[in-house]
Amino acid sequence: MNRAVTILALALCAPLALAAPAAAQPADASDPGKKKAGAEDPGKRKAGAEDPGDEKAEGEQPPAVEAAQTEPPPPAVGPPPGTVSPDSPAAAPTATPEPATPMVPTPAPSPAPPKPPADDAFGDLPSFDDIGSADDIGDLGGDLQANWDAAAGPEAQVSFPWIEHHGYFRVRADLFYNLDLDTFSLGSGQSSSIEPPLTETLVDDSNERPFAQGAETLAGANMRFRYQPTVHISEGLRVRATLDILDNLVLGSTADGYPRSALSRPDAEIGFFSETQRSPDSGIDSWRDAIRVKHLWGEWHTPLGLLSFGRTQAHWGLGMLVNSGACLDCDFGDSIDRIMATTQLFDTYLSVSWDFPVEGATGVAGIDGRPAETGGQPYDLDQRDDVNQWTVAIFRKPHALEEKEKRARALDELREPTFDVGLYTVFRNQALASNVDGVLNPDGQGVSLARVNAWSITPDLWFDFQYRPDAESGVRIQGEAALVIGEIGRLPMHAETPVEGCTQIDADDPPTGECAFPVDSGRDILRWGYALEIDGRYKSLNYGVHHGMASGDDQEGFGVTDSTRLDDTRFDEFDKTLSLFRFDRDYHVDRILFREVVGSVSNAGYVKPYIGYDLVDESDEVWGFEISAMGAFALEEQATPGDDPWMGLEFGARVYIREFDRFHWTIDYAVLFAGEAFAVTLPGGERLSPGVAQSLQMFLGMEF
Repeated sequence: MNRAVTILALALCAPLALAAPAAAQPADASDPGKKKAGAEDPGKRKAGAEDPGDEKAEGEQPPAVEAAQTEPPPPAVGPPPGTVSPDSPAAAPTATPEPATPMVPTPAPSPAPPKPPADDAFGDLPSFDDIGSADDIGDLGGDLQANWDAAAGPEAQVSFPWIEHHGYFRVRADLFYNLDLDTFSLGSGQSSSIEPPLTETLVDDSNERPFAQGAETLAGANMRFRYQPTVHISEGLRVRATLDILDNLVLGSTADGYPRSALSRPDAEIGFFSETQRSPDSGIDSWRDAIRVKHLWGEWHTPLGLLSFGRTQAHWGLGMLVNSGACLDCDFGDSIDRIMATTQLFDTYLSVSWDFPVEGATGVAGIDGRPAETGGQPYDLDQRDDVNQWTVAIFRKPHALEEKEKRARALDELREPTFDVGLYTVFRNQALASNVDGVLNPDGQGVSLARVNAWSITPDLWFDFQYRPDAESGVRIQGEAALVIGEIGRLPMHAETPVEGCTQIDADDPPTGECAFPVDSGRDILRWGYALEIDGRYKSLNYGVHHGMASGDDQEGFGVTDSTRLDDTRFDEFDKTLSLFRFDRDYHVDRILFREVVGSVSNAGYVKPYIGYDLVDESDEVWGFEISAMGAFALEEQATPGDDPWMGLEFGARVYIREFDRFHWTIDYAVLFAGEAFAVTLPGGERLSPGVAQSLQMFLGMEF
């Protein structure tokens, strides 16, 4: 069955294949033990745990397939958004739809009785996005009931469609010192992914650095406004989106006098005379547009279950393998084009999805001929070059109102421990790989195909244990472990390699031809990684230990920002097994070592204890500080630049002010004493040992 038919069949049959999930309600209404979103768990809300600058913002979330839940709006002083003033002409009886679900009494005589909330579980189960991280993101796109507030009288009602607004605005200021670790050498590279200031690396025609003065500091600030609206079409249909406006825009960039171009103002000859900032235009004055659409998907809720479809956020567990990037201090975020069905079987949830990670060569609308008719629909040019992916998730975790009330009673009244667990499995395969050389011609020329025959299976196990022995203390232990098993039949980059004697055959000799099965081009895949988080709280004292490991290999580099694991190595010996595991880059464990220097945790293990104290600890606001220390080591020392296992020791300190779900302010200081794993040996034999790196960062954020 081709893909189009399968999509249609899945969309039509999904409601029949699902069992009815339990109803979900706004987060705060469902858990009487909560102070507010992000403050409900004494064992969870450690100092800085919900802080937007937290080094591991996603790790404190309940890691299942869930959407953010939003507390119900407070009683309106005046007409809420979407209502009509009684003095307005629109309040006439002829202009009003049938009322539905009033949430507060109306002042008019004999108002209709409030309608009970609809059974709406689809707000609680989207597509593996886990933006139910109300702790970090402020209840994005959550399960709000429509504000049927008839404050203007029985004739003035809100009707579908209506829009729910959520998002955040942040500004981050960074001061980095010596993040190149003193290992930069002109023409020889370095061990850190961060280069020295431009004055130290820029060369002139004589290969000299005329502006070098030993600078070590990089400083700047950036901003982002993330808007996440939800368009409620009806009680069972809604459309959700994520739009980033001025995404990580560096303050002071896109000035009208810099960089110089045909669009620069004539009276701003150099940046010194710039008077204003221009809106970012990709390829003109920026490498990003002013507005970027990250996600756009629909959700259809029926009594039988939830069907999600479109470009959705992707998240599971702690975010070690798949991370939505929903935390206030996140940068990347995983997206996936998918169709997913979710349901509940007894007290267990089941989600099954069909994903579209890579479609290969596709047509381009606007070109007559094979790709697509002018103005028509582009389509996939072949099926066998697609990367096919299917996921199955089965987990136990409270979602519906009665489940959350039961959980709150167990933790806060009966003082019983609770345990949640889930298994997320990804199946992926690809037969051919396509590559577009230059511009795709109308007849399809310009596309090359290579046989890959690749497959992989990735099981990911997550668990969450919580226990609150009394009202002033608690502990939470979370863990996630993933294993990747698979095979690549042959590497596409070897498709034109002769079968034998590559170094002895003249490449211009026509009789040699191209090889059908390149020598030693196949690879096995065996990767693993895990993360463990132990967080505790006693009165205003927060403490914990975080630990994790990611498998490595013996190939040079950490494989995140510095190298690829599929280099053309047919003339050299190489490991036939791809064993390097990489944590998701939005799973934060520190400030400098993994987040900046390496890029993420790979070929490494770490241990990070921390302790903090809340000086002011109110129901909706907290002021405090936290200190931490982290030691890290490489699992495969021959892969490090310095051929040494010791990666270094990093210390951190943070001061924070948080108004839950509203305002965040932090100042973070970190210092890294890099180990000999980052030493560099120059061609002449000189060895450069790494120096000390430091960072000072401030974060300001507002969420809604």
